[in-house]
Amino acid sequence: MNIDDIKLPLFRTSVPAPPAGPSANPVDEVRPGLPTAPSAGSLPVSSAGASSAGAAKCPYLQQQTLGEKLGNPLADKIPCPALRTLANEGMIPVDANGEVQTTDLMKAFHQGLKIDTALTTLLVEGGKSTQTHGLGDLLKTHTINLYALKDGPLMHNGDSGILRHGYNEERMQELLACSGDGQNVTLSDLAHAQKGFLQRDPGERGHTFGTAELTALVTVFGRTNDAGEKFLSKDDLVGLFRDSKLPQGFKPEGVNALQLGTEVYRFAQAQKP
Repeated sequence: MNIDDIKLPLFRTSVPAPPAGPSANPVDEVRPGLPTAPSAGSLPVSSAGASSAGAAKCPYLQQQTLGEKLGNPLADKIPCPALRTLANEGMIPVDANGEVQTTDLMKAFHQGLKIDTALTTLLVEGGKSTQTHGLGDLLKTHTINLYALKDGPLMHNGDSGILRHGYNEERMQELLACSGDGQNVTLSDLAHAQKGFLQRDPGERGHTFGTAELTALVTVFGRTNDAGEKFLSKDDLVGLFRDSKLPQGFKPEGVNALQLGTEVYRFAQAQKP
């Protein structure tokens, strides 16, 4: 083996160049030049199961943490599973200080996740507004600092607590236990779970932010079941929260502001007695 074939620090072996022409996978369109994901049988090994109990114990087989991958332990404190996943999957470049260009973030949302332009703009500008002061500052700012999110509005009462101060396996299991069928977590399941979170840590601000966050997560990354309800499998949820990985075989269904608003309404209805 040629030592030049080893790509550190990602521990991924070199792969043949992809064929010419546009990629059929929308995720690949926003990460040109990056190495392709390793096959299921290659290293590093990561458990995507509903519990970390079955994860490989050998330290040489453990997956890098996001902090190790990005070269800054603060990356492990990013409280948003979507942004963690985009960073880990190489869909948004993150500099050494945690800064992401808003143009890169908009490209990842729009091209990679198939979020329409209006909703993409709303999400990005909304995120930017949490780190700026006034309209003038907002208009001249073109980055978002992912490492500073742990001190912003994403840290609110009534959240799941799964990514509060880093990944929390106990809180992950609490969320998975809300699955109605034992395999998948639907929008309704998430709504019932949030009622429990709010009983433990009440507050209207947390209710509002939590509803938006959980609804957006399942709407963007989830699939639609035969009953027309959005859902994520347990493995999907663990992959997003713990491993910062897209669901296996992820194919974005696309989402716009009207669709997201409809799902927020359904979420709220599911919480009614």
